[in-house]
Amino acid sequence: MRVAVLTLAVGVTACTAASSDPGSHAWLHVPNAQFRDDPVPLGGNGPAIQTLVPRNNEIILGHESNSLRGALAADATSLILGLDGDAAPQGSWVVTAGLPDVETPDLPSIGTRFGLRLDAPAGMQRLVAVAARTDADGNLQVGPRFMFDLLAVPIAPPTGELTVALTWSGRADLDLHVIDPLGGEAWSGDPNTYQLPPPGEPVDPEGFRNGGILDHDGNANCHRDAIPTENVVWQRVPPPGRYTVRVDTRAMCNSVIAHWLVVVRRGDQILTTSEGRSVSGDELHDHRAGAGVTAVTFDVP
Repeated sequence: MRVAVLTLAVGVTACTAASSDPGSHAWLHVPNAQFRDDPVPLGGNGPAIQTLVPRNNEIILGHESNSLRGALAADATSLILGLDGDAAPQGSWVVTAGLPDVETPDLPSIGTRFGLRLDAPAGMQRLVAVAARTDADGNLQVGPRFMFDLLAVPIAPPTGELTVALTWSGRADLDLHVIDPLGGEAWSGDPNTYQLPPPGEPVDPEGFRNGGILDHDGNANCHRDAIPTENVVWQRVPPPGRYTVRVDTRAMCNSVIAHWLVVVRRGDQILTTSEGRSVSGDELHDHRAGAGVTAVTFDVP
């Protein structure tokens, strides 16, 4: 059940505090919205939120997979959305109001996706929003606060002796490349780091099990997965030495930006993590073995 709480109106005027910061550090992400450095303003006597409903009350950490729809008062031009509590100082997002929907033909509509970073705390998270407009003097006028609670659920990590997991947001087609100390590379074009012995040497029919194996090709050919991830997993003891992890942007699939995160685990222990983002210029590069940007290198003793 959706939990919604409206606060008492308290007057407030402020600038929009729009920022050039893309907001990648914030736990909350709202694609194609404008990030602002300030938290959601306190409730005021400006335009109100008429309705605001998430698609569901459970959200998977690391994926911008939930949607938010609603309607604002007739004089509102935007919605300001952020997290409440400890995450409030991380900033907020401005979502521009759209044309009226069939259900509310006289009111501006809100339709957007949102998600929480993979490293955001699991459990209950409270989102807070206000409808907003700018007056003739350039001051921000906001209405009463609207709040709802979501249950943030972590992704179950892959299991194995060594795992390299790539997760990202949106519909972009990214490729995980993992190069092991022996020079083998696992990626969508060759999903196992195992290399056949030189000609003339016997071939172990079980040898392929010694390699790191890519489990699948996420968002392949712009066909969006519910949870875009790729994992390279060693089920047997991995070879010692230095490993290189690369992230290739095969196609942005009409996305403006894709935030990605790499997590390396040895058993249940996290060895290292790395995060970055892909944009349209990244898809112009080569997409063969060795492609992409280096996300992280690490050593296995």
